[in-house]
Amino acid sequence: MMKNTESINGGSCAGYITVFASLILGTLLPLFFLLFQGAVRASAFVEANCISDVVTESLMAEYSVEMLEKYNIFSIDTSYGMGSPSLGRINAHLNNYLFMNTSKDTSDRQLFSIYNLTGIRNTFAETTGVTYITDNDGEVFRDLAVKAVEDEFNISLFKKIYDLSTLWGEYEGKGEEVKLSGEIKEISSDALPEGLKTLLKDTPDEKSPSAVFSLICNVETVSAKSIESAGTLSARKAAGQVNKGNLEHEVDAGIYEKFMFGEYLLRHMSNFTSKDPCGALKYEMEYIIAGKESDEDNLKSVIYRIFLVREGINIAKIEGDEKRCAEADGIATAISLALLNPELQPFLKHGILVLWATKDSRDDLEKLLKGEEVELFEGITLSYEDHLRAMLLLTSKSREAWRGMDMMEAGMRLSNPEFRLDGCITDINTRMIYENRFGHEYEINMRKSYEN
Repeated sequence: MMKNTESINGGSCAGYITVFASLILGTLLPLFFLLFQGAVRASAFVEANCISDVVTESLMAEYSVEMLEKYNIFSIDTSYGMGSPSLGRINAHLNNYLFMNTSKDTSDRQLFSIYNLTGIRNTFAETTGVTYITDNDGEVFRDLAVKAVEDEFNISLFKKIYDLSTLWGEYEGKGEEVKLSGEIKEISSDALPEGLKTLLKDTPDEKSPSAVFSLICNVETVSAKSIESAGTLSARKAAGQVNKGNLEHEVDAGIYEKFMFGEYLLRHMSNFTSKDPCGALKYEMEYIIAGKESDEDNLKSVIYRIFLVREGINIAKIEGDEKRCAEADGIATAISLALLNPELQPFLKHGILVLWATKDSRDDLEKLLKGEEVELFEGITLSYEDHLRAMLLLTSKSREAWRGMDMMEAGMRLSNPEFRLDGCITDINTRMIYENRFGHEYEINMRKSYEN
């Protein structure tokens, strides 16, 4: 009897263990598979994010090398050198990168595939938003340009040029007011001293851009290059034919940004004093300021503006120079007495001072165009480029941005005649949908920008 009892008890213990193991396995196995599926889904989500990041970064790596080398600007040329720009090419490249970074073989979607546990694949991809360089009335271009020069910029120059720009309007107006008018009665040249005759000979009869230009420049050495205004980016913008992006863009618009943008233009656009200019125009900076079609007309306009400012500055200097004022007073007195008309003395004195200021201004311009510096005030000298900087500060932001982009587009068209700056992307937003081996979908929206 004892043996039978022990045998029955042993069987009971074995039965209890079997039931207990079944209960444990029945509880743990569903939990295991639940955790396994959760891990697979989470891994698939992480993998989808990684793939989206790699794909979008690969897309951003297709920036235009030529634009970077010429203008230090990162952007994707959506034409890829093949005709007109198109977002369709961007989407094609996006899907190609996705194909190379997701499962390509259906065997990878087996439950325990060693190659890819998640078995994730892409089912849909598109570009949902872009920012073009030309967006926000040129503000995107301005921001990219400012960031391009911030690290290299000599901040001490900021105050120097800012001080000049505050004086520019005052002296430009003063220079316009010193044109010889009917206040000075006609005097026979025979009655004038020889030195004054020489001075008058070197003074333009009419202070117009053409007269000043012909006095200072040799027309034969001036560039004959020109562009057609109807084919510029500015003209397309006026006609409403410029591509526009759909992404928001934050704008920082202050005197600092304006000055830095001017510095960018001076570093990447040529001017009269530049060596070996290679743009569509030789005098790109003069175009940005004046907006004429030809190099000659742009140079005329800029030279005339500088001439007026220099004349205003030189008149102020001469009027503050007691020695020169006394000399002018003596000459005017002698001439008026010789003509038996003492009433002419104050008019003659003023005319002599104006003539001296005009000659000094002509000499200043000749130095500037040779790449030399001239004195603004005692201890402060400025170059031709410094004068351009000051004029840029007085040019509207929109105008300088669009004209700067005109020159950039024209420069790029030297190697690609169909290039369009409003087809260049600096910011992109993508939408990609994935599916894992269990049919779960993941939607990833990703934005990348060269401005960050």
